[in-house]
Amino acid sequence: MTEVIISAKNVDAAVAQGAEQLGKGVDEVKYEVIEEGKKGLFGIGAADAKVRVYIEDTAEAQAEEASEDDGEFVVMEGERFASASADEVDDSTPEGAAVKLLNTIITDMGINAKAVIKGWEKEIPEGKSIPEKNIFVEIEGEGLGALIGRHGDVLDSLQYLANIAAGRKVKSGEEKKEYIKICLDIENYRAKREETLKALARRMAEKALKYHRNVTLEPMLAYERKIIHAELQRYRGVFTYSVGSDSDRKVVIALGTPENPIKPRYNNRGSYGKKNEDYSSYNEDYSDNSAAEASAEGSEE
Repeated sequence: MTEVIISAKNVDAAVAQGAEQLGKGVDEVKYEVIEEGKKGLFGIGAADAKVRVYIEDTAEAQAEEASEDDGEFVVMEGERFASASADEVDDSTPEGAAVKLLNTIITDMGINAKAVIKGWEKEIPEGKSIPEKNIFVEIEGEGLGALIGRHGDVLDSLQYLANIAAGRKVKSGEEKKEYIKICLDIENYRAKREETLKALARRMAEKALKYHRNVTLEPMLAYERKIIHAELQRYRGVFTYSVGSDSDRKVVIALGTPENPIKPRYNNRGSYGKKNEDYSSYNEDYSDNSAAEASAEGSEE
């Protein structure tokens, strides 16, 4: 583990300085707040924030980085499988073990439902040589809300346990021929959650532009942060990065670009002030492929 202790005016500034010293981007480091900064009154009693910024080279960190990989997938032709009933699943296989565990949990919870394999798809992530086998499992039945939870937290926990069960069926010491990944869903919740997150991303980006300040979202899982990053990748005027560590990792929607960030604007009282400009249509009909618009922007600069 490599770390530095940084003191700066606020936590964000300390994290940025620490990342720079470590030769990493802000979204590539983790941090721990040692002391919160204090503004004071007319400068009296003000104190800098103190933050430990570090890089963790662990299997968990590498797994999370892989989960946020934006690389495209290439589907291997002929490597798809249709749905199978619970009776047809061999629990000596990774997918069978996962389904058996899920059904045991569902039964113990007293819920009239069952996990069913809907199919699988083998893909090779771009830039990698080992295929990834995505096994799609759905839970069908009654009273499924309890299995989804708030913002899908129970569903994500079930998927985590299912992947552990599948992983234990992969014999250790053998040359890895493919990665097994259980993708669990209930009543198309994943797609609905994705649309909710995309709408949230656009709404918060508009807020950042309107009030000329950075916006920090609530802590999210890696795949949820990936949705936010992807949705705002081409959103003009803002860029995104992740801060925090473990379950407290969250997305920051910042003004400007990674190369040219814009400092948030404050009013005379030290709080964020509204801008006079109307940004409601700032991103309407915007296209990176518009040569005319790109040319006009270049001439304005």
